[in-house]
Amino acid sequence: MISQELESSKINKFLILRIILLSIGLVITALGITLMYKSTLGTNPMATVCDGLSRILGISYGSANTIINVLFLVAVLILSRKNIGIGTVITVFTLGLYMNFWKWVLPELNNDISLITKIIISLIGTVVSSMGLSFYIQFELGMGPLECLVEFIHEKTKLEYKVAKTLFDALLLILGILMGGAFGIGTGLNVLLTGKLMGNFIEFHQKYLGGIYKLIL
Repeated sequence: MISQELESSKINKFLILRIILLSIGLVITALGITLMYKSTLGTNPMATVCDGLSRILGISYGSANTIINVLFLVAVLILSRKNIGIGTVITVFTLGLYMNFWKWVLPELNNDISLITKIIISLIGTVVSSMGLSFYIQFELGMGPLECLVEFIHEKTKLEYKVAKTLFDALLLILGILMGGAFGIGTGLNVLLTGKLMGNFIEFHQKYLGGIYKLIL
């Protein structure tokens, strides 16, 4: 009985740790997305859709992100329930809040800032958001709705994950443009780079950190 209680306590502690680490990944992801937004060169495709919805409904960017994530969650409930977990719910209701926080913390760029500097900021945002996404999915608490749909395409079409991600991002970008969301050079770079970057980061986690992660899974 005592042994079972100790084991249960250990599991609960590890669950809390995994939730904290997942949340750190979401904070990093939100930072990357916000950097792209601040660059004024266009955001990632998901953010383009959110920006379009925020313009249409006259609501904050973070609130639009939450609404879009809820809609995607409904789609995931129909198509890919096995990838849903507590992490999915956390993503839906906190990622938008983290983005609002970073938008408040990070200053706006000066109007006279060079295009090269804006491109560099946008690229940094793409790398940071890819890093955050690849980190938070390591803890097996369920994927965000967007990642669930990419995983669904990956499994059904047998395409490489990075190819499925690029294809989905391209379709999402088209939707965002039709909704009037902001896009530009940075958006194109994000579509082209995020899938490959995430694939590389995931391989890094599995190769060098997989043993550590297994201790808490």
